Amino acid sequence: MSLAGLKKQLNKANQSIREKIGGAEATKLDDDFLEMEKKIDTMDELSIELITKTKEYLQPNPASRARLAAQNQFSKIRGQARTTQYPQPEGTLGDCMMKYGRELSEGSVSSEYGEALGEMGETLKQMAEVKYNLDATVKQNYLDPLQQLHEKDIKEVLHHRKKLQGRRLDYDCKKRQKEKGSAGSKVSDDDLRSAMEKFEESKELAENGMYNLLESDVEQISQLQTLANSMLEYHQQSTELMEQLCSKLQSRVDDASSRPRAHHRPKKVTEDLLDHYNGTDSTDAPPAYASISAKGSRHSPRSPSHSPFHSPYASPHASPRHSPRASPSNSPFHSPVATPSDFPIQDFSTFEGHLAPPTPPRQRPHSPTHHQPAQQPCCKALYDFEPENEGELGFQEGDLITLTNKIDENWFEGTVKGQSGFFPVNYVEVVVPLL
Repeated sequence: MSLAGLKKQLNKANQSIREKIGGAEATKLDDDFLEMEKKIDTMDELSIELITKTKEYLQPNPASRARLAAQNQFSKIRGQARTTQYPQPEGTLGDCMMKYGRELSEGSVSSEYGEALGEMGETLKQMAEVKYNLDATVKQNYLDPLQQLHEKDIKEVLHHRKKLQGRRLDYDCKKRQKEKGSAGSKVSDDDLRSAMEKFEESKELAENGMYNLLESDVEQISQLQTLANSMLEYHQQSTELMEQLCSKLQSRVDDASSRPRAHHRPKKVTEDLLDHYNGTDSTDAPPAYASISAKGSRHSPRSPSHSPFHSPYASPHASPRHSPRASPSNSPFHSPVATPSDFPIQDFSTFEGHLAPPTPPRQRPHSPTHHQPAQQPCCKALYDFEPENEGELGFQEGDLITLTNKIDENWFEGTVKGQSGFFPVNYVEVVVPLL
């Protein structure tokens, strides 16, 4: 800086101190100019706040924003063009639902809840993609123009205002020195006129710049409209996705509500051993039993299940081992007292230190006392029935039930084992119908 320039800066500083402390009078500007200065200051603060708050709206998590900015900065330093995307919360939640939904749906036991989780997770992933599109659209059509307004247009106006302030101080300093005529002052009329002209020129540039910036309402409102349209499109697409999801979930709720509730009987650990003792092998089970064991019966609303210790080939004329009276609960392995007739005589010397399974009991002649007299209305239980409500009659597969009344087309009334009550028609087979 030259000596003249340094002296000029000292004069400006001196004038500024005199105005603030000494009460020196400064050249006043018109009210319209001062009003425009206030509005430009407001726009400067507004642009900064809008940029910050819009980014917070698009990317709410401050920690993720900071980590993302650091990663992108490191990529630029290393010369890599990779850009890391902000982790949208919808996408994070969707990944979680899809992961555990798959785990619940895997295996032989399917889960409607797991499939519903997968559908909702997929929808949330689609919403995350819509949010990424919103992020890109807002950045391109709103944030970038706003950033340009702040860094270029407003910055240029503020530069003209700063230059105007310096020339005003220079003009006021020379005018004060000229008016006082202090000793050693060499301010001529030409110097004062030159300072005044520069001051007027700077005022005109600053005022025109502020006016043009304040009159750009159409452009700024258009950018605001672009932001609103982008947000509207995002919410419309999200609403459409959520409506489709709610419809699918409602269909799943209806299907699950109308599906008969399966009757689950826990499988005993010793079931295979008991089958072996009873003379059957689970691996040689007939197809009917295998299908019932795997999927459960669907012949009735309550899905009655066959007893695992009862052969599906049991009939009223079967041997005592397969008859309703020869159930596992009456076998020697389930009763605390076993009759000698249940164990046929056999040689145990061929077994090494353990008791071999007994041979099946001897066939006993079919006795009509096993069933109710043919003249009395009765029916035979096809499945186990466990009462769930008061007044219902419970029985097991193969029981012979005496019929006393038919309530309606779906319910019978009868007695078995000294108990009476109601039971569903589709659980039994009528042997002797009601008169």
